Amino acid sequence: MVRLNLPEGRLVRKGDLLLKIFDDDLKTQLRKLETQLKQSEITEQRLAELLKVKGVSQQEYDLAVLQTQTFRADIELLRVNISKTELRAPYDGILGLRRISPGAYVTPATAITTLRSASALKLDFAVPEKYSQQLRIGQPLEFKVEGSAATHKATVQATEQRIAEGSRDLQVRATVANSKGLLPGAFAEVSLALGNNVSVLLIPNQAIIPQARDKKVILCKDGKAKFVVVKTGVRQAGMIEITEGIQAGDTVCTTGILFLRPDARVTFSKVE
Repeated sequence: MVRLNLPEGRLVRKGDLLLKIFDDDLKTQLRKLETQLKQSEITEQRLAELLKVKGVSQQEYDLAVLQTQTFRADIELLRVNISKTELRAPYDGILGLRRISPGAYVTPATAITTLRSASALKLDFAVPEKYSQQLRIGQPLEFKVEGSAATHKATVQATEQRIAEGSRDLQVRATVANSKGLLPGAFAEVSLALGNNVSVLLIPNQAIIPQARDKKVILCKDGKAKFVVVKTGVRQAGMIEITEGIQAGDTVCTTGILFLRPDARVTFSKVE
């Protein structure tokens, strides 16, 4: 390696030279081929004049033309190889930490740095299977990252188009509207609206009793515990939507539910 241009943490433009390795041997071969090409072109021109007066055969002239074309192809191939000794930025972006030093021996598999696009970031997250049918391409969403109270916006770009067998989740990818101040790889908390129902029943997550085939909650009716099968909807932080099983105004037990049995007497210390 003869030249290194990796300004860590700086913006580079598409086409900027980042790395240059030794190519003097290739340049020497190129100069040699260019000299041979000039001589071949002169020979071709002379044979062309002689061919007009029948001074040479058509075969001799064709061989001279072929020789000239061969030199031109070799020169083009050598120029391609010389271009491979330069590493240029494929797009506008911000460089990460440099992983090599001047004079290092590099190969095509050597990692020299990272280049992050300065224009756009993508957000990957998972949605439970039962909400997958409510997603649509172009749907807006909001998210926050660790260590910042700012809310960022993104738009759903695509989905995996299959449910993961292990987690039963659908992988989703969104395009971030403004990546300023965001770092790739950061953990994000996504807020995604999966419906337009403005009137829903929400109860604390700890009130749900998971069963083998269904879910139950404990209601207090006439001072006694009643176990009721419910169906759940969207889960939020600390709360969960109930779509079937209870009505507005029902009293739901949220603590001490492990000690309650059907028709047991219920005494509340606090009602919210």
